[in-house]
Amino acid sequence: MLSCMRTSIEISDELCRQLKRKAADEGVTIRQVVESALRVYLGKQTRRKGYQLKWKTERAEYYPAFGSTTATHFLI
Repeated sequence: MLSCMRTSIEISDELCRQLKRKAADEGVTIRQVVESALRVYLGKQTRRKGYQLKWKTERAEYYPAFGSTTATHFLI
């Protein structure tokens, strides 16, 4: 058994006219047009991607006195 939910929405008069015209042109009910449009819209929704860290690399300076390219091992 299919279950369905009844709901009300408010849409502009122009959009309602387009909806009725589309349903009449295709020989289907307004409900079928709305459900089809919602399925297409919801199908396009993709999961939000998590944050992607953008790596930025820079050329390190060489410190001959330390024999290293960085001085990070001197940090306390």
